[in-house]
Amino acid sequence: MTRIMPWIKQFRSAGEKSLIIFMCLSLVLSTLAPALMAAETSAQTNMRHTAPKYFVPEHRIQLEAQVSDPSGIELVRCYFKSAGEADFVFVPMTNTRRNNFAGVLPAPSRSTEQIEYLFLAVNANNEVVKSQTFVINQEDKDKAPAWQDIPADSEIHVSMELDQVPADVPGFTDNIAMNAVESGARFGVVAGGLYQLTSSTSGSAAAATTAGTVSASAAGIGTAGAVALGVGAAAAVGGAAAAGGSSGGGGSSPSPDPVDPQTWSSWHVPSNPVAGQDVTVYVRVNSLGVKVDYSWQGTDGWSGSGTEISDNSGQISFVIEGADPGVTDTVTVSVPAWGPSYTKTWTYTFIPG
Repeated sequence: MTRIMPWIKQFRSAGEKSLIIFMCLSLVLSTLAPALMAAETSAQTNMRHTAPKYFVPEHRIQLEAQVSDPSGIELVRCYFKSAGEADFVFVPMTNTRRNNFAGVLPAPSRSTEQIEYLFLAVNANNEVVKSQTFVINQEDKDKAPAWQDIPADSEIHVSMELDQVPADVPGFTDNIAMNAVESGARFGVVAGGLYQLTSSTSGSAAAATTAGTVSASAAGIGTAGAVALGVGAAAAVGGAAAAGGSSGGGGSSPSPDPVDPQTWSSWHVPSNPVAGQDVTVYVRVNSLGVKVDYSWQGTDGWSGSGTEISDNSGQISFVIEGADPGVTDTVTVSVPAWGPSYTKTWTYTFIPG
């Protein structure tokens, strides 16, 4: 001890020496604590993705991922490059339904044998999380698979976080518009590992912090429909599905006379949904041609609404997308033409799988 702290000898009592040592250790720990805390991932972002089996050259590629976080998701991007290239570029991903995001990569050229890509998400706490890197290989087939059955009649916007943006994307042949990302949105720089150290980047999203890498587990993701490519970002077609999937027309004919308020009913299946499981809601009004309004609001921020007309069986149904464990949906159904007595509201909560 005297070799490390010879100045402690001036304190005669053991108690004084112990106090000084304790104060020194406290100072060291207080200095290291922020670094130790920064190294620990605080975000609870979850990602699920099933990689395509292969790609066919000269066709665009649609990728989907399920991304969620208790605090909410602000944006999702897909970073990609042809194998052997140094730096990633990215396309934005569109929220096509509850936790499902879709994006379209430009068509790879015939000389591109392999594509590397990953997903990056920013949650509502401005924490940046990226997935592991996925790899897909080329197969020279005559017909493009379903995930490449994408129209190529519009310009596709690709972005990069370097100061000097190239005119094209090596390894891809398409109608591509390259965009430079402003420094405040360079989340890939925050995440790290996407650009060579020698690459010229003049800044990153200063308010954002990296929360590390999460492993995106495999997921059976249903089709989101083709993603339309507009200026600056992708936008999902089929907005009715994203907003709740209203399939009934309003109609101008009067609603049939009301039934006894005690005889109409509503329920959902399954009664105790497991996380990620879609829920089907049924409303029975015991009469044909009745207009039923419905809506739902989840504690994860996802909501939807719509209108259906009862069929020959005297009922309607609609589907609410699955959610993460602990999320509660509040469902409301009503028959406006029959008055306030014909409104029902109830809740259910997704349980762990």
